[in-house]
Amino acid sequence: VTGAASGIGLACVENLLAEGHRVCGMDLQPFPVDQIKADQSRFIDARANVANQAECIAATKRAVDAFGKVNGLIHMAGIHSSLTWREITTEHLNHILSVNVTGSFLIAQTVAEQMERGGAMVFASSSSIAVGGLGGSGRGGPAF
Repeated sequence: VTGAASGIGLACVENLLAEGHRVCGMDLQPFPVDQIKADQSRFIDARANVANQAECIAATKRAVDAFGKVNGLIHMAGIHSSLTWREITTEHLNHILSVNVTGSFLIAQTVAEQMERGGAMVFASSSSIAVGGLGGSGRGGPAF
């Protein structure tokens, strides 16, 4: 599970563990282990950036080493901007794209290599992409 340290990613980790699955939680932020109520012996965390291929490979290897295989991916990692279109810089936009677009590709590519007998991948996106917005004032800007 990417984006596992908070929000929907954390909820996915908690639910998967409660259902008896083995889970690798991947995030840049420290994982709040104290919030997990289920058996933590079936959980490992991996501090990694989905926009970095080497870190995706290392996190996936950590999961394979711990659990023997990878059966699925729930990709919840993503970022957005609250800057307006006039405020956002090319550098900031490229950072958003590197996480949300390139990162989605890199983690899927890496995990797919480990799914020898099939598996499942779930990707999330924001419904605000269909509506759009100007950013600023907490309304959200580009997420792509």
